[in-house]
Formats: sequence, structure tokens, C-alpha cells
Amino acid sequence: MNPVFISHATADDLFVAELRRALEGLGLPVWADSRELRGGARLEPEIKAAIETARQVIAVLSKDTVNSPCVSKEIKHALKVERARKADGYRGHFTGRWPGTDGVGTNFVIQ
Repeated sequence: MNPVFISHATADDLFVAELRRALEGLGLPVWADSRELRGGARLEPEIKAAIETARQVIAVLSKDTVNSPCVSKEIKHALKVERARKADGYRGHFTGRWPGTDGVGTNFVIQ
């Protein structure tokens, strides 16, 4: 089974770790760069390949991702892949984590 790709800012690593554990607890494999990439890895090609082979993409949106060029590139690439793979169920999901909330995100599908 192809993994779910999680796009996020480094500042959201703790939230992403909880999200990853929850998804893995449901039997879904997860690809998150904070866990999959090591120093020296060629980041952009590996991330693009992971997005292209993912079953779906979740982007964690927070105050830390608003100005993140990396997250922006990942979302743009995921939307491009979504247009090409829409028939096979590939979708982008965007989860918010905002200050003053309990950390539970709201998921919605961009169509």
C-alpha cells in the first residue's frame, strides 16, 4: 500500500508525529520528511517522488507554513499530481493547526 504523504513545516513536527501515529494506528503507512529524510539527502527530488507515489497528501497548515517556500512547493506539486491522478482517488487534504485551538485539525478536500 502506498503511503500517505504529510507536508508540514519543521515547527509542526510534534503535531505531525501525533498525526502520523494516529494514521499508522489505522493501518495507513505514512511518509513524512521529518522521519524519512536524513542529512545529505537530495531533498527536492525525494520529496517530489514521494508525493507522486503517495496514495494521498495531507498538508498541515499552521502559522509556520504560511511563509514556507518548501511547503508551498509541495502543495503546488501535489495539486499538479492530483489533476493527473484524480481518477485513481488521489486527493490533497489540508489540516489546520492554529494557535489557541486544541490541536485538532479540520480536514477538507480540495477538488
